Amino acid sequence: MIRISQLIKHEFSLIFKDKGAVLILIGALIIYSLLYGTIYQPEVVRDIPIAVIDLDQSAESRELVRRVNATPQAHVAFEVNSLDQAKQLFLERKVSGVLHIPKDYEAKILRQQQSYVSIYADGSYFLLYNNFFSAIANVALNQSVEVKTHNLINNGVEPDMAQNIAQPLKSKVSMLYNPYLGYAAALLPAVLILILQQVILIGIGLIMGTHSEFKQWYLYRNFPTRTIVFVKSLCYCTLYIPLAFYLLWINYEIFGYPFKGIQLQQAMLLVPYICSSIFAAIAFGGLLRRRESSIVYLASFSILLLMMSGISWPKEGMPLWFYYVGKIFPSSSAIEAWTAMRSAGATIYNVMPEWITLWGLTAFYGILALISVRFARKRESRPNNL
Repeated sequence: MIRISQLIKHEFSLIFKDKGAVLILIGALIIYSLLYGTIYQPEVVRDIPIAVIDLDQSAESRELVRRVNATPQAHVAFEVNSLDQAKQLFLERKVSGVLHIPKDYEAKILRQQQSYVSIYADGSYFLLYNNFFSAIANVALNQSVEVKTHNLINNGVEPDMAQNIAQPLKSKVSMLYNPYLGYAAALLPAVLILILQQVILIGIGLIMGTHSEFKQWYLYRNFPTRTIVFVKSLCYCTLYIPLAFYLLWINYEIFGYPFKGIQLQQAMLLVPYICSSIFAAIAFGGLLRRRESSIVYLASFSILLLMMSGISWPKEGMPLWFYYVGKIFPSSSAIEAWTAMRSAGATIYNVMPEWITLWGLTAFYGILALISVRFARKRESRPNNL
């Protein structure tokens, strides 16, 4: 027992004396969580600058422009006389959309004919395009209902009946789990879970790569492989319990992410997730020969893992084999279960398949960690590595 306590002390000493490892294991987690939260804190895109080409200059066209400008999504920054002028503003990135009102806009409305407006939206930025298009569509729909109702009343139809004829079906939309349609509330809970896995993989890989590069495995020569894996995993679990609490509770309070469900059950989900991530990192780290290899191999892998989880892009829109391949990584099951529990209020029983998968991955990567560490120790003991 004394020897194990000495090994634990030695392991923590290796962690905290390695400035690069501390920067990744602790610093990167804190920095990225604060950075992403700050960048996406506004949640939604508002007051998108647009240009208006009002060739009609009538009461109806001015009313349309006024209503568009009153929406939270769009702001009429320029009123120009031609499409060429609007195009130049767009190329200079001064506007992200153009509203074109034809010369006969009001005349067609008064003749009870269908009138058209044209919009030019920046399709290269999905959020800008979607918000601008939604603002124009909603304003045009509401104004068309008013015009149709007014025409029916002028033709002798009762006001209530005219309203029902002009708009026979009214819809009421209730946004579940993300009432403000915020980008941060939709995506960042999943990103935080992925950050937790990635810093574990890269940080532990950095330390274990150091063991191989500088021939440090001899320091463990008096301990069996299972004891080494146990102590390493215990030390990293101890380190990441408070870090996970900060990342997934305190950080949530700071930036106001969705906060539902039973916290004890959410903690139950994190136990196999952290354990499986640590075992996977040890298994991966045992294969590395250089200190910086974990950063080279894993730094650009995060986007792919986020896509595999089915959060940034729905699993219905990707090949099923691609989605299920992602299940070999702990983050995929953890993200799916965590967002269901924390954002939608699901219980641990509702995400039981993902929870069982994480425990299965814990056992699987635990076995691989034993094999990997044994391999790394034998590799160092070979004569050509001395």
